[in-house]
Amino acid sequence: MPIVGDEAVVAIVVSEATNVDELERELGPAAQLALGNERLRAEALARLADVTASRARIVETGDAARRRMERDLHDGAQQRMLALTYDLRAALTIAESSGNELASAPLAVALERALSVSLELRDVAHGILPAELEASGLEAALESLADVRPFRLEIDIPSGRRYPPEIETAAYAVVAETTEEGREIAVTIVESDGALRLTVDGAVGMTGRLVQMQDRVGAADGSVRASGRRIEALLPVP
Repeated sequence: MPIVGDEAVVAIVVSEATNVDELERELGPAAQLALGNERLRAEALARLADVTASRARIVETGDAARRRMERDLHDGAQQRMLALTYDLRAALTIAESSGNELASAPLAVALERALSVSLELRDVAHGILPAELEASGLEAALESLADVRPFRLEIDIPSGRRYPPEIETAAYAVVAETTEEGREIAVTIVESDGALRLTVDGAVGMTGRLVQMQDRVGAADGSVRASGRRIEALLPVP
């Protein structure tokens, strides 16, 4: 005898009773067991929903903080470094045009160091969350990241395609995490069958970061798996 819950059969009662009275006596404990199992399943699903929602809130809060940090870097330190390099370049031009080698030599060194720091700041800002991601979308943000980090990028998504913020942020974060070490890496992103499929080949040292990536992608209803030096992420898209 099947006992049916809200969605499907939750228990099947097997009895050797030969009459209705015996069946009723045996059915009581069996029904209680089935209902208890159904209650436990409902509680487990509720806890899972709470954990999923909590993970999404944590990721969203972290991303908001990263966006603030990126804006602070862009509007503060990066702009000051840009102004400094402009001043140093102007001073170097004046020193060289006047033939003042005692001044031009240290100015050239200072300019080179300032440019190096500017590139490092740009890389840090891209690793946090770039302004391009919110303004222009995933493709533009990844192309900008590829300008400052040594990885090959192949993107096969519709031109101008935008995704929900949590999808774009999760995909970008996976690429930023796996390319941070500066090694030669190949990144491929394809949209097919209602999902954004991201593959990173050549990633190393990702053991400690895999859980973080899984949390971030999982908060967007996606999944991440690692096999050797390959990281694969799947993100469902509307």
